[in-house]
Amino acid sequence: MSEAFPRVVLGSMCSQRWRLDPKTLLFTLSRYKQVARMLDGCASVAEVGCGDGFAGELVEDVVGQLDRYDVDDRFCAEAGARRWDIAEWALPEKYDAVYSLDVVEHIADADKALRHMAESLEPDGRLIVGMPSLESQRYASAQSLAGHVSCMTGGDLKAMLGRHMRNVFVFCMSEETLTTGFYGMAHYLIGVGCGVRR
Repeated sequence: MSEAFPRVVLGSMCSQRWRLDPKTLLFTLSRYKQVARMLDGCASVAEVGCGDGFAGELVEDVVGQLDRYDVDDRFCAEAGARRWDIAEWALPEKYDAVYSLDVVEHIADADKALRHMAESLEPDGRLIVGMPSLESQRYASAQSLAGHVSCMTGGDLKAMLGRHMRNVFVFCMSEETLTTGFYGMAHYLIGVGCGVRR
């Protein structure tokens, strides 16, 4: 092995996914790849609920600045993130874009969290939110179901984002494929909002 390319160590969450079910790590990285494509060239971006921070490197490579936030002290230490509860407050700075994957479904008042994310944006900012679809929950593990308190249909996610963002698009993901397909067939949803409603 060349010293120019030292071994990469996965973050704790990514390591757990790799050990328990390696294909789920591929799905996670695919979601971040889609976000990176959508935010390529943005000057300032925030990730809400960054976890171990490993997958966010895909986004960090294509934006000017990526600030990470999480509510878990262990993840903040691991990812070099700031401790922040988006369910309680808007972020302390304004960003060109904010994204949050696999977080909002864990927040009881999802609408309030989305409002806080939108309030953290510049007027023409972009907000990207990803979550498992409500329809997919019949296949979720008991552990996932226990934490998923705000999963939505594609239509519900579009309506909720539309309360805070002027233009909203919802995409479907099944495994690593992003489509504009039928919401009810999607395992995962990615909602994109452009332009903040004030």
